[in-house]
Amino acid sequence: MPNTVIDIAGDERGVRLTIAVPVPELRLALPPDLAQEADLGARSSYQALRSYFDAHLSIVSNAGARQAHVIESIVLTRSTDPDVGPYEELSLQAWVAANATFDPRLFTLEYDAVMHQVPNHSAVVQITPGATPPVALALITFDFSIEGTRPVDVRLASGQTVTGSPMLWALGGVLVVVAFGVARRRLLFGGRRSPTANAVHT
Repeated sequence: MPNTVIDIAGDERGVRLTIAVPVPELRLALPPDLAQEADLGARSSYQALRSYFDAHLSIVSNAGARQAHVIESIVLTRSTDPDVGPYEELSLQAWVAANATFDPRLFTLEYDAVMHQVPNHSAVVQITPGATPPVALALITFDFSIEGTRPVDVRLASGQTVTGSPMLWALGGVLVVVAFGVARRRLLFGGRRSPTANAVHT
């Protein structure tokens, strides 16, 4: 099953998350009326999708205060791949501005979209440091011992994170995450893909 990919880019002004979610798995987790929508890229679906992700995404300051985030855009991309055939991916961007009590280079990410209903789904978290290739940080998975996902501490100042899936780190987390990320990027963004449609809402 394809993974969600969360790209994090931040500086002293704020932090932006770009989240790419495979649509077939997303439909399994959405409220029934929204999941049955024929076209999740339609403008009529935008507010409901925004509300869903608002409920399953949180940025928490180093002091423990939840920050107000703004979902800036939601994009539905339809593509074809010779290996998997037609493919749909939903991508959204969320922004959290710096403020007197929030350092966007030092925060905790809480995220459980899709995984709260599809526990074998996962989310690769990576930092995008400027023009350089993404740096894999953690793999968010559903933890049955707590009936939920565990938060990820992000340290952009040092380019490192110190938490993630305990099982992942025990297996040598960086190598495992990189393997997930490379495989998915090859599947979704390789030169053999042929985009056939795009729906954009902001």
